[in-house]
This record gives sequence, C-alpha cells and structure tokens, in this order.
Amino acid sequence: AYEIPKRDWSSDVCSSDLASLSGADRALDPAYRDLALTVAVQDRGVPFMDRLLGATAKSEDPLFRANAVRALAAAETPDEVQRALAIARDERLQSTERLRVLLALSGQAAGRDALFTLLSNDWDATVANIAAFVRPRLPTMFASYCDPAKADAVGALFGDRKSTRLNSSHVSESRMPSS
Repeated sequence: AYEIPKRDWSSDVCSSDLASLSGADRALDPAYRDLALTVAVQDRGVPFMDRLLGATAKSEDPLFRANAVRALAAAETPDEVQRALAIARDERLQSTERLRVLLALSGQAAGRDALFTLLSNDWDATVANIAAFVRPRLPTMFASYCDPAKADAVGALFGDRKSTRLNSSHVSESRMPSS
C-alpha cells in the first residue's frame, strides 16, 4: 500500500518566514506574510517572538511592521501572552504598534485577563506610552466581560483615573455650533 507522506506545512511556512527575517525579502510572498508570521508565533512561541521583534525594530517596511505587530499580538499560551505584554512596552516599537498589541490581546480571553492584571498592578508604566486621546477608550478593551464582578472590577480600575475620563467641558465646547 502506498502511504502519503505527511508534511508539516507550518514548518515550511516558518522556514520561509525565517528566511524572510534574515533578509531574503522574496522568501515569502507578502500576501501570505501576515498568516505565516502568525502561524510562526503560535507554533514557535516566545523564541520566535523575540526574533520577530528584533526584525520588526530594524525594519523600515511599513507592511512588514504591520504584519509583524499583528503576529506578535497573536499570542495564545500564557507565556506568549506575557511576552506580548512586555513587547507592548518595548520602546523599539512605535506607540501605535504597541497600542495595536494591547488592543489585539484584549480581544481574546487569556490576553484580556492578563492585560487587566497588568493595568491593575502597573497602571502608570503601562499607560505612559498610550496617547492621551486614546486613554478614555481603554475601558472598551474590557467590554466583553459579561460577569458582573469583572464589570465592577473594570469600573473600579478606570473610575478614578483622570487619564481615562473625557473632559466634559471640552466635549460640550467642541459640539457647540460656531456663530
């Protein structure tokens, strides 16, 4: 009987991707780069995330950077989530890239819980690199919490933070019609 050889496609994608990281720009078609990098992060974990972060920091290609940031935020395991949270504070990334990592992590249960814990324990350092105009929207990262206790915890965390409240006088002034 003929046996069909099994092929580890993720390893092929990762090999192409690793070649791409080492400078062979045509090793992977850019149309597949986003998916390939995400698969590589999820299959290879923290060591690959570290290599990808280094390559991202050195890159001047905005498409590669965007693909890499999405992949870095695709963390699934607790170790990967913790590394992604640390990456979100890495000064080598642009502030919008760091914010994208946080927003993406907030979209999944493990990332959202870890992000909430980080904000609860280290608010100032975590929020320091987030643009002031974005801060009032930070509580929306936890909008999918259905449990009343978690909703109360979010309210307690953000309720007294001046940096996450909109200035009501500014809002009403900006909506006033000009004469």
